[in-house]
Amino acid sequence: MIFKPYKYYYTELLEALSNNEKLLEDGRISEDERNKYLKVIVEKYRFERISEKYEDEHRKFEVCLFGALLVFFITVIAIIYV
Repeated sequence: MIFKPYKYYYTELLEALSNNEKLLEDGRISEDERNKYLKVIVEKYRFERISEKYEDEHRKFEVCLFGALLVFFITVIAIIYV
């Protein structure tokens, strides 16, 4: 997933919603299609936020695991040489 700064999520979301409203006003889509598109747009951005949060948590876990393994191996090497 490509990282985007926080403010761009909502800028893109608002652009998608305004485009959806323009299509409805122009008569290109019906009210039911608009509602369907709204659900898809909102779900897309909700999924992106959840997946980004998961990736952040996973990255933190990897850093902690690396640190713990590093301390463990340094301790083992110190015990062997002492």
